[in-house]
Amino acid sequence: MKKILTLASAVMLLVACSKSETNIVEPQGHMRQIKAKSAIEGVTTRAVVATDAEFSNIVFVRYDDRAKNLTGNFNFSATDAVSGSRTVGGAITFTPGQQYDMDDDKTVYIRGYHPAGTLVSGVATWTPDGATDILMTDVWNAGKYSSPITTGMVFRHILARIEVICQAEVGSSLLVVQTVWGKIESIKFADAMPDMTYTYATDAVAASGMPTDFMLLNGATYTIGAFTPAAIPANGSTAVTASAMLPPVMGTNVTLKIKTVEQGEITKAITLSGNFEKGKIHTVTLTFKANGKDIDVTTSSIEEWTDGYVGNGDIEI
Repeated sequence: MKKILTLASAVMLLVACSKSETNIVEPQGHMRQIKAKSAIEGVTTRAVVATDAEFSNIVFVRYDDRAKNLTGNFNFSATDAVSGSRTVGGAITFTPGQQYDMDDDKTVYIRGYHPAGTLVSGVATWTPDGATDILMTDVWNAGKYSSPITTGMVFRHILARIEVICQAEVGSSLLVVQTVWGKIESIKFADAMPDMTYTYATDAVAASGMPTDFMLLNGATYTIGAFTPAAIPANGSTAVTASAMLPPVMGTNVTLKIKTVEQGEITKAITLSGNFEKGKIHTVTLTFKANGKDIDVTTSSIEEWTDGYVGNGDIEI
């Protein structure tokens, strides 16, 4: 009987040791995944309810540093970019998953952007088509192994929106105005910057390339396609005739080129209410006079790219 008890005790001891050893070598106990929940700056897209969208094709870059509250001098070129996605509700999935630095307990800084664009030698480039939004986060502080952070990532717009409203002058016959001008064939944003770039090594976002005229899209539907000739609307119209999302310009002076069937192309200098800056809707109202020569800039306004703004249609993300 004594031998049986001794054998049973040995077995119990072996099992206990086995469990203890398993717990010691379990690697998952020494890893901590980086988790993030994000928000989106006011948007209106085909996939959005208020400011909540599900989308993939996100690119994330990462920089680790012992400093816990860096605000600049980021160099994201040292690590490989990773892909990611966002769910409705804001949860971010990194692919592959990202872990904190357990050994040095460095703070992790992350920037994300969507869509991926074209990446060459650490420079991401987009060529805006007027209809597709480009979103980018500020550099997000994800905390560190000993004190992780999961909230605070915000996707913001890096393009500016231009919307043009056309109308006939007050006091003149709409038929006369429409007859002397004919239909509007196109409205161009003169000397638009063709590209946007993001440079990993310097963390710089910039409009770039050789300036060129950009033909605005139909109405406020932000749909890629040729402009459809449109009759000049009556005075007081609030319908957007043409629009686009374009690289921002740090200045208030822009130029529109308006082409009509009867009068050809007229170049009109516009002084906006503020800089043609990212994340803003810049609305210009053009008034066509019955003399067939003059177009007045009746109003120019700026508003935030805010929740619930729907214009005459949706924006592609």
